[in-house]
Amino acid sequence: MLNLELFPNTLAGADARLPEFPVDRSATFEKLLERYPGNGYGQQCARMAQALFLLRTVSTHECRAFLDIYHPNARKHELTLAGMRIITERGSMRTSRGDVRHIGVYVLRSREPQSVQWEIPLDQESAPRTTDA
Repeated sequence: MLNLELFPNTLAGADARLPEFPVDRSATFEKLLERYPGNGYGQQCARMAQALFLLRTVSTHECRAFLDIYHPNARKHELTLAGMRIITERGSMRTSRGDVRHIGVYVLRSREPQSVQWEIPLDQESAPRTTDA
């Protein structure tokens, strides 16, 4: 069972440790990829959950391009089943060719600590790796 309380920013008092805005989003994404490497859904959910806790919003484009999550709506669904309060809003972005594309923007409704447990069997390959001792 993966418990979201394992992720440090979901614990009580976490808001005091969160950075003030503006946050360097690209640096945050890089750090999350380093902290939770791999393509298992456990690592992908960990990256998305931490991105939401740190940044409050993350788009489907950012998930795919910068967090290596190619099916972000499935990860969002798993996180909401685990008890996170995430809503999806519609956004748009301009492509490198100048076209406008509609994207989803996930918004964390509350960063209040919750009793969130995830009924996901973890094996060695899908378990999130942390550097915390």
